[in-house]
Amino acid sequence: MKGRNMKDIARQYTIFGILIVLIIVLGILSPNFLTMSNMITIARQISMTAIMGVGLSIVLISHNFDISIGSIMSFTTVFCALLIVQKGFSPIPAILISMTVCVGFGLINGIVVAKAGVPALIVTLAMQQIVQGIAYILCKGLPIYGLPPGLKQISQGHVSIIPIPVIIMIVILALGSLFLRKTYLGRYVYAVGSNADAAKLSGINVNGIRIGAFALNAFLACIAGVIMLGRVNSGQPTVGSGYDMDVLAGVVLGGISLNGGKGTIMGAFAGILIIGVLSNGLVILGIDEFVQLLVKGLVLLIAVIVDGIQTKSAAKTGKPTMKSSKN
Repeated sequence: MKGRNMKDIARQYTIFGILIVLIIVLGILSPNFLTMSNMITIARQISMTAIMGVGLSIVLISHNFDISIGSIMSFTTVFCALLIVQKGFSPIPAILISMTVCVGFGLINGIVVAKAGVPALIVTLAMQQIVQGIAYILCKGLPIYGLPPGLKQISQGHVSIIPIPVIIMIVILALGSLFLRKTYLGRYVYAVGSNADAAKLSGINVNGIRIGAFALNAFLACIAGVIMLGRVNSGQPTVGSGYDMDVLAGVVLGGISLNGGKGTIMGAFAGILIIGVLSNGLVILGIDEFVQLLVKGLVLLIAVIVDGIQTKSAAKTGKPTMKSSKN
């Protein structure tokens, strides 16, 4: 079969099946859940998580890890707000400068991981603290207000009834899927994640792929930060807190393997959608916020356990975890 093996297809259909069942159950428990306005709310709420999910999926498929994206998101709101409010930049140059700086953070992550051989978890944990610290220093621990009204349109504007963040999300999901499915670089990402030594012998620039994955991940975290900036209308150093774990839980639940070389953008999106639907449903049902944290943690744990079991099973049977880069 060209594309995916049967286990990959079964996993993806299972994820979408779980999503459908979850929507039906929540719709029965609360008549307000299935309203059009709530569906639009869910789409808007998951837009930033899904955008970051594309970047993290590519990093994980290349057999690496990144937990700095929440801090990069927070930094973006602070740095961009500072450029606009205190330095007098117009929004577009401020956003472009912020993107450049964030890509720099991603490049540092990638270079240290690829060239120095330091585990990605340690490197990105350090970067998480560094970027968060810079954000606090820049704003002195206080939100930066006074942004122009036009910035709100990035997060709060609509095209017909579709929120602009949802349109941005759809475009990035489509581009991410096409990148992994239709380009040589996308196939190289899978090859590096599946077997880096074999990929290197095949002439693939393994370090270049890894560094590029981290840079792209930081860039997409910055885009999510710009959307968040329009949503909260201020630069806040803690606004991205918790997003990294939500993104990780979603993409792993959606079939992106922590062991690299496996997963699809659509599967990752389905996992993120499950997390978003579950969070929204729990709020509508009046479930305590701390219970929501517990549920999200359990979902992540279950997803990691399933991924580990599948990897061990594939190793025992001698089958690779991913035979191709098809989404």
